[in-house]
Amino acid sequence: MQSDRNLFNFHNTPLTITLINLIFEINGLKIEEIIKDRVKRKQYFWLPLVYLLKLLAYFQSQKKWKKHRYDLTLKNEVILGGNTLIFITKKDELL
Repeated sequence: MQSDRNLFNFHNTPLTITLINLIFEINGLKIEEIIKDRVKRKQYFWLPLVYLLKLLAYFQSQKKWKKHRYDLTLKNEVILGGNTLIFITKKDELL
């Protein structure tokens, strides 16, 4: 079976942690824990950059912390990652 459609400008965009968190919040879920499946050896090449980002974020105002969601984006599990991130979520009691 062959399709006659042209797929130009077609690409997959990975979801960011802030977007995933927004999707969870809309559905009444809260992230309890983030687990990575395995450690990649080459990810430690980026460790100095990760420490620099964390240092720069430390000196930012609370307004910037909330805007850029440093509490989520600079977690070791997220910024160093792995092949797969596993999210443990909990349904919010209020909804």
